[in-house]
Amino acid sequence: MVDRGRWALASGRRGATTMRPQWGQVDTMGDAISVALSCDPTVEALADLLRPALGLDPRGEPPQVDAAMVEFARSRHRVGPLLHLAARRADPERVDEAAARALTGLYRNNAKRTLTQRAALTDATALLEAHGIASVAIKGAQLGEQLYGDSAARHAKDIDILIAPADARAACDVMRAAGYLHCFDIGAMRSRWPAWRMRVLKDTGFDEPGTGRTIELHQRLFPIEPRTLTPDFISATRDETVASIANNHYVLYLILHGAMGYWPRLKWLADLSALLRTVDDDRVAALRSLAESYECTPAILASLRLVEEVFAGSLHDAWKDWVEDQGSHAAAQRLVVAYRASLCGSDPAAPSQPLRKDSFPTASWHVFAGAIPRPSILARRVAMASLTQFERLLQ
Repeated sequence: MVDRGRWALASGRRGATTMRPQWGQVDTMGDAISVALSCDPTVEALADLLRPALGLDPRGEPPQVDAAMVEFARSRHRVGPLLHLAARRADPERVDEAAARALTGLYRNNAKRTLTQRAALTDATALLEAHGIASVAIKGAQLGEQLYGDSAARHAKDIDILIAPADARAACDVMRAAGYLHCFDIGAMRSRWPAWRMRVLKDTGFDEPGTGRTIELHQRLFPIEPRTLTPDFISATRDETVASIANNHYVLYLILHGAMGYWPRLKWLADLSALLRTVDDDRVAALRSLAESYECTPAILASLRLVEEVFAGSLHDAWKDWVEDQGSHAAAQRLVVAYRASLCGSDPAAPSQPLRKDSFPTASWHVFAGAIPRPSILARRVAMASLTQFERLLQ
């Protein structure tokens, strides 16, 4: 049995009616968030198509679902399964037959993937528990179940497991001894490298024998973060093996996860829209306090503004009050501009991919403004870059 107390201690759209506000001009929020947005109309169209799957009322006449839209949803925004659920509720005449078949295939394939991921998660956590290592699963198929009532509605690439930093070396040794293959074999240093990699980067991957499913072990939530963020999260989830959206620390993490990545895909904004509507007024007040404690309020405000622009109706009154109270925050305004650019842009070398994150300022400086000394951020960035370059040289 795992001592959960030790777990805590060890952590030490396109075309609309004339009355519809355009993206970046959300009239329900006041002048503070009335800013111009030049966005790929296909992104806006896809967001409108997804609304039924999110439980949001339609906005105007939705566009046609054709093969190009399906591919855009699948490859660029990772919302193919969610679009399938939305298309099932749409006028059949607005969904091409070929597109409907493709969406059904995406959904079925994702359903199979989530089943194997659940099995892989069960095996990995049982293995860790058998060796006295507590863990909590974050994101993944289980988040789809919590948000949409259907794990197959949400695409998840990896299986993410958070462990206490003090357990990192032991967890890596256990995984390797059980036949899991580390993502980077560094020869003579293979016994120490996984834990060292986790320490520098925050996580490392192991491929499950037989299936090849990737298990990502995390020893902290973000590469660069406030000192108490992960320990507080571990303490708050000490009685959970799968993080729950009823937990305020997990809600904050999910918002920050998108913010740190500059909200590059509709997948994460769709999750955010669904997530925010599960949080009642009292919890919004608690989350405001949490955000203030980690000095990440501007990033949260920018994220709230963006999701309401993209999926209008996502914010209930308590969220709107927060935005109206502090929505003119200059740092939040700068961030929301960067978030829009990330969501609507693509890497010219890979049109199915978002703009590279290094096209934007270092996320930690802006998401956790003031909570992390800049010399610490720079030192961590140097260590991360050095490790990555070292691995490239050995490949």
